[in-house]
Amino acid sequence: MIKPLKDYILVVPDKPKEQVSKGGIIMPGQIMDKINATQGIVEEIGSDVERVKKGDYVIFNHRVRIILNDDLGEKIERFFVKEENILGIIK
Repeated sequence: MIKPLKDYILVVPDKPKEQVSKGGIIMPGQIMDKINATQGIVEEIGSDVERVKKGDYVIFNHRVRIILNDDLGEKIERFFVKEENILGIIK
């Protein structure tokens, strides 16, 4: 397990779901890619994080992506995100 320091948050990325507008237009996850935003679940938080808690589903600007190997050798993608780069919490 990795424990982020200070105001960093460790997020498990989730693929954005396609949404359909009222007019029936499909808005793919590519829109999120264009604004450099990703959705995910907060896995761990640093000691200085105040507005986000473990388990929150968030939208964030990503800067630092890490690839980890689990016990079985599978690759696991995670993002280190500063609290200020959290754009919102999805309820």
